[in-house]
Amino acid sequence: MKYFVSLLLVGVLLIGCSDQGDSPQQPGISLQVTGFTVIPHYGTDSVWVELTWNQTPNAESYMVHRGYGHEIPNEMLARVTTNTYTDLHLDPEATYSYQIIAEHGQDVGESEVKYMVARDTLHYSSVEAILNNSCIACHSGSSPSGGWSVSNLGVAVSARTLLSFRGASNSIIVKPFEPLASSMYLRTIHTNASLRMPQGGSPLPASETNKIRNWISQGANP
Repeated sequence: MKYFVSLLLVGVLLIGCSDQGDSPQQPGISLQVTGFTVIPHYGTDSVWVELTWNQTPNAESYMVHRGYGHEIPNEMLARVTTNTYTDLHLDPEATYSYQIIAEHGQDVGESEVKYMVARDTLHYSSVEAILNNSCIACHSGSSPSGGWSVSNLGVAVSARTLLSFRGASNSIIVKPFEPLASSMYLRTIHTNASLRMPQGGSPLPASETNKIRNWISQGANP
C-alpha cells in the first residue's frame, strides 16, 4: 500500500512539472511609436533636422535610425531616452529617411519611416560629368563593360526607364531613391579593388561617390 501511494505521489509531481514546462510564455510588451515628425531646417550654410515623437509607454530608450532616399533606415545614429533628436551637419544634396525604434529589454516597436528631401536638387548632368571623366573608357562602344554604356544610361534617365535598364548580370544599374540597391553606386564604393569602379584606376573621391549617392537618393532626376 505504501509503495502504491509513493508511486501515485511521484506521478502527480511529474504531471505538475510537465504542466509548468508546457505553460505558454508571457507575451512581450507592446511598443508603438506614434506622432513621429521630421522638421527640416534649410540654412544657407548648413542643413539639419529635428525629430520628435510621442513618449511610448514602457519604452526604456529609443534608437534613431537614418538612411538615404526611400531605403529602410539602417544606420543607427544614437540611442536616447528622450523623445527628441537633432541630426546636424547634413548634406544639402541628400534625401534622408528616418525611423525611431522603441526598446524595452528584448522588445522593440517601430515608428513609420519619414523622409527629409534635399535642399539642393541634383540632375543627371552633375553625375554624367563624373561618369564621362572616370567611367566612359569602359562603359562605351558596342560591347561596354558590365553590359551598359554611359550614353545608354543617359537615355534611360531621360525616358525614366531606369528600372528596366539592366546590366549584363541583370543587375539594376540605378534604382531611383535607393542607392544601396543601385549597382553603379555600390561598385564605386566597393572595398575590393578588383570589383570597384573605375577598374584599374584610383577610387573616386568621396565628394563624387556622395554626389552619385545623393542623385540616386533624390530619385535620379534627368
